[in-house]
Amino acid sequence: MLAETKASLISFAAHSIIEGIIPPLNLEPKEGANLVSAKLLDSDKGDFRGSACEYFTVFTTSSDPEEKARALIGLVQQLVNLGSFKQARELLLDNDPGSFEFDSSEKVLFFQARVQEKLGWIADYELDFRGSERFFRRAADFVLESKLRGDWTDEEQEFYSTSRHFIGRAKYSQAAFGIDRRRNVYEAVGFFQEAMDLDENLANKQVEGKLAFGCSWIARCYMLAGDFRAAGQYIERAENHYNAQMRQTPDRIDYMAHYLTLLGERNLKVGDVASAQLNFVEALNIRKKQRSPYPKGVADAQLGLSTAFWQEGEFPKALHHFKLAIKAHPYSVFRGIIGG
Repeated sequence: MLAETKASLISFAAHSIIEGIIPPLNLEPKEGANLVSAKLLDSDKGDFRGSACEYFTVFTTSSDPEEKARALIGLVQQLVNLGSFKQARELLLDNDPGSFEFDSSEKVLFFQARVQEKLGWIADYELDFRGSERFFRRAADFVLESKLRGDWTDEEQEFYSTSRHFIGRAKYSQAAFGIDRRRNVYEAVGFFQEAMDLDENLANKQVEGKLAFGCSWIARCYMLAGDFRAAGQYIERAENHYNAQMRQTPDRIDYMAHYLTLLGERNLKVGDVASAQLNFVEALNIRKKQRSPYPKGVADAQLGLSTAFWQEGEFPKALHHFKLAIKAHPYSVFRGIIGG
């Protein structure tokens, strides 16, 4: 009960206090913007801000209902990536699915599912893990309602796998807060594996990255359970998938930053503080080279350095990096190094 109360209070503070101090992202229209180029700026370049501006342009200028809806969902995703959660939520709530004149009930259902999905992403990042699980279960239900699983498109299958992945994250995060740890870790691994099983069959050049994230989260589950042998096996698998993804999308250097942060977390937990420090510094160096640095990724690495210096008794340095983590992503004040 104490762990559940703590988790609820932290989530309340993240939503009610931190959200209010983050200014909205300034979105600039881009000439020649379209859905394809907006998606590629994210998936191939890791340019979240540029992608947000292109999606914003399409959303505010298109007269086609489906194109406008897809632009809205893409824009919201980039706002989430950049940490502007209040702005993202308001966009979703201000654009009711009923206001889009889709030509089929199936499209209405899928758009409703995408709205629930993005609300789930926001809840996850604001540490409302039970809320995130609830949103992603609703999202999955909309997809299941729209057609039989055997008739799903690749997009629908990928969407469903994402819902499984984030329910796994919600289970893991509840376990990390001390809520029914053994059961939640066990269930989290199952959801991550289910998502990976679905992803392996996708015709998508981002598949390796998705599999890498799945392995990374399973590794975290095993670390939380104290099984570092199994965690090491999944960290190695994650590295292989990250490298494979970077061969597909070489400009996405941030994939290696995700891996180095995971490796640093593992090294901290086994007492190899010196190696962990090197991992986090390397991850930060990679983040600095990104067109649009991922705020939470920067904060994770800074928190890692803060923890490492704290363990070595270098408290001023620990405080310095803790402040940098908060500056990069204010929600990190409530969060440990749990990736994403």
